[in-house]
Amino acid sequence: MAKSEALVDQGVELHERGLAELAAGRHQRALPILKRALDLVRRGKASPVDIANVLGALGKCKESGGDRAGAARDYRAAIAQVQRLRSEDAYRLRARSLGYLAGIERAAGRYPAAEKRYLAALGLAEKKLGKNDLDTAALCNDLGVLYKFAGRFSSAEPLYRRSLRIQIKANGAESDAVATLLHNLGGLEHSRGRWAKGEPYARRSVLIREKLHGKDHPAVAADVAALAPLLEEQGKLDEAEALYRRALGIFEKTPGVDPYELGINYSNYAALLAARGQVARARALYRRSIAIQEKALGAAHPDLAVTLNNLGVLELRAGRRTEGARLMRRALATLEKGLGKQHPRARACRENVQALL
Repeated sequence: MAKSEALVDQGVELHERGLAELAAGRHQRALPILKRALDLVRRGKASPVDIANVLGALGKCKESGGDRAGAARDYRAAIAQVQRLRSEDAYRLRARSLGYLAGIERAAGRYPAAEKRYLAALGLAEKKLGKNDLDTAALCNDLGVLYKFAGRFSSAEPLYRRSLRIQIKANGAESDAVATLLHNLGGLEHSRGRWAKGEPYARRSVLIREKLHGKDHPAVAADVAALAPLLEEQGKLDEAEALYRRALGIFEKTPGVDPYELGINYSNYAALLAARGQVARARALYRRSIAIQEKALGAAHPDLAVTLNNLGVLELRAGRRTEGARLMRRALATLEKGLGKQHPRARACRENVQALL
């Protein structure tokens, strides 16, 4: 075997090992393995598709560790590797990498830039892979998530439903992808204020995920945490609190859990505690959530503004007017800068500030 072939084979093997570590949530262990894999496939002059595959995995690993800038560089490098190729694998890698770049824009709150990339990725997937391809379905879901975050609910729903139809046709009605889409449909109805309509989606998502993974898997915790606020808004507080506790119990003992997921769930649970008059416990959880979100997302991210606003309302109602006003004004400024003054979340926060201050 030629030396170059041996290097490529070693690189491909390390790539598979790195993916396994990444799937298990061990991105710190995966990172050096994938870096070594990239070095080997490059030195062995592997095909552009093989190099792009490793670059995509390395980007995902960096993104999991919070290095979004490094991840974006790897995704762009993956696109450059296959930009001129005219094979299905090359088109698939381009569409995925464009979607990954869009996800970074979305996570940073840059929604117009994210939309542009998602539409480019989806158009490429539809044209070159097919309208019923699973990568097309995944991009429909991701674009739907963006529209939901941006308050464009009527645009999000048909994308979710289209993705759901493709996934059910391909893999049946009880897959992880189907559970994720049901989770997202439930979350969409929560954002619309249609809590009773969202509850069946969320419950079905939990049941599917428990069947696939057991009751203590982090994916189950995420679904449970999505069901809880739907119940809370309907006044089913005891069941909602039990679900928050269950979700946080799983997240807190899971190595490598997404800090964003943990921070958001501390915030959601704090809101329920505040509604039940447990001000000190709610305040402590809000502050913990803010610390986690600031580290994971940055101090100017729109999602952080929601927690800042909620803690501000809590402080005002507890008689701490100066602190409450400071938090709410910071939340409003963050939303207006990140989403624009006419975004639904910015308008709601502004009305809240005007009413309470």
